[in-house]
Amino acid sequence: TGQTVRKGEPLFRVYSPDIQQALAVLLVVSSRGQSAPALAQSSLSGTMRRLRNLGVPEDRIQELRDSGVNPRTIDWPSPASGTIISKRIINGQRISAGDELYRIADLSQVWVIADVAEGDLADIKPGIRTSVTFRAYMGEPVEGAVTFIYPEMRAETRTARVRIEVPNPDGRLKTDMYADVVFHVEGTGIPVTAVRSGAVIDSGARQVVLVAKGEGR
Repeated sequence: TGQTVRKGEPLFRVYSPDIQQALAVLLVVSSRGQSAPALAQSSLSGTMRRLRNLGVPEDRIQELRDSGVNPRTIDWPSPASGTIISKRIINGQRISAGDELYRIADLSQVWVIADVAEGDLADIKPGIRTSVTFRAYMGEPVEGAVTFIYPEMRAETRTARVRIEVPNPDGRLKTDMYADVVFHVEGTGIPVTAVRSGAVIDSGARQVVLVAKGEGR
């Protein structure tokens, strides 16, 4: 795990009797195409459909048709480019349809999940720009954007999860890192009175501020 792969690169080599039988039929049908074109075309379509149903990639089918050789095993290509984060296969292992053999993730973009208080949700919308500061890189905030707001609330904290997408071209951002998020929300345009937090006098019963009117008042 941790290795990077490109789409189309071989991940593993597999032997499947069903695939081998279908490939043998494919090569026979392809070789008969000139003598009985109509019948061959019908058989060819059915065989191609069977190979696709077995999951054989289209480029591998075409490659074997062009070579005219039915190999005992097939090099299975990676379906996507990314980093291998999970590998569940060893040499000689028997596999079944639906088994998860590899998990590949594109880490050039990563998600940050922020907990937002219920009272602040009205200001959060998809597309809003954010500044994300990771604890590992405190002096280097990363710009991102809100891409999704999860529909459920956490009853224990009265917060909702907000998904933010940030770029990670150098791969330095890792899963399960902690980060602080600043949302750049648009103002409402309504004028408000603001004071410095140090000017607020908290008596325990109420919070007040003193306004200097001049002449000692």
